[in-house]
Amino acid sequence: LGLSNSAMARLLRGVEEEQLQPYWLDLRGNSLEEAKAVTDFVKAHASVEQLNLAECKINDLCAQALADILRVNTTLQVLRLAGNQVTDVGAQALADTLRVNTTLERLSLDRNQVTDVGAQALADALRVHPALVELTLGGNEITDAGAQALADTLRVNTTLAQLELDGNQVTDVGAQALADTLRVNTTLAELRLDGNQVTDAGAQALADALRVNTTLEVLTLSFNEITDAGAQALADALRVNTTLQELWIHENEITDVGAEALKDVCNRRKGFELCVT
Repeated sequence: LGLSNSAMARLLRGVEEEQLQPYWLDLRGNSLEEAKAVTDFVKAHASVEQLNLAECKINDLCAQALADILRVNTTLQVLRLAGNQVTDVGAQALADTLRVNTTLERLSLDRNQVTDVGAQALADALRVHPALVELTLGGNEITDAGAQALADTLRVNTTLAQLELDGNQVTDVGAQALADTLRVNTTLAELRLDGNQVTDAGAQALADALRVNTTLEVLTLSFNEITDAGAQALADALRVNTTLQELWIHENEITDVGAEALKDVCNRRKGFELCVT
């Protein structure tokens, strides 16, 4: 809609005057640098369960205001903040809130300005938060240190089912840490590592983990630096693993040899989705 803060305030006042009780508030794509009208509305309306503020020019001050609400709110389950201007300061505020909030289930912070500091804060919070099942941090500035922190947390966390770290700066070190965690974690079903710096060493580590992991269903490794050796390692692992249902590994350095190795094993599995070209 492209609404400004004042226009959004008028819109939400209209919703109140009509005595509507929305459970899903999708305001993405507006200019809400302050977003006071939105935070006030959510604070006053317990009916809101999903709030989408993607691409709304949300900054750390607004993230802090949302965090403050989540300290007392018991109904909001989904918070989408993708494509904004949230840095580690905002991520830290949200992480601090997760230590006391018990109902938020999905948090999207992809395409912001979060670094390892913010990732570490969120990882620490996930050690105690009892409900989060989805955390998306794609397109930020997270390196191996942040990936390691999240991997360590997933050794004890028993709720997170989806972790997205695509478009960051994760190398084989971070991939190895996540692979080690997959050996013991029993809840993660989706791991996205597209657009990082993972080579055959990281692919091999993940392949080794897939031999013993029984819960991961989706693994994405597209736009990395994997060659036929990594593709073959994953193909060999999939002869043993029976739970993975999707593997995205296109736009790497895989030739027809590696692609055929993967297709050979994946075509034998009913419903398996493979993207390798």
